[in-house]
Amino acid sequence: MSLALPRSVGIASSDELLVIELGEPIDLDEVRSRLDKHLPEGMFITQVERVEAGDRRLPVAAEYEVSIDAGVEAPLAARAAAILAETNVFVDRATPGMANRHIDVRPYITAITVEPGRLTWSQGITATGTVRPNEMLELLGLVTGDHLHRLCRKAVTYGR
Repeated sequence: MSLALPRSVGIASSDELLVIELGEPIDLDEVRSRLDKHLPEGMFITQVERVEAGDRRLPVAAEYEVSIDAGVEAPLAARAAAILAETNVFVDRATPGMANRHIDVRPYITAITVEPGRLTWSQGITATGTVRPNEMLELLGLVTGDHLHRLCRKAVTYGR
């Protein structure tokens, strides 16, 4: 079993792809029934499908949403517009066991929308990388510790 696009601890999700390799063919309704028995309350399976060996589902895009406090919409929208207007937006990424890297994440940011009480953004995911949710929050001037627990990955698009 594996998640196609694992999340950081504390980030909620309403769209996950769980890949399970079975040793023998099992009816898809039986797979759903067996899994349903072990899911926590409020979690449910929306789809079960059989894929051929070697058919990998690769994430190519994701959409995130975070609730925001009243009154921050205008400055947040201004920061979002400034990010989208830039050709390059760099972050310093720390990876345990490696030297910090200076990465241009602008190519991965496809949309940012600010509405009353809510911020959403869409991002691309490629073999060369993506922007991390905490990096987006920081770029937008939001304190990660105050907002990461409010964050939800709403959708993931997969390619093959």
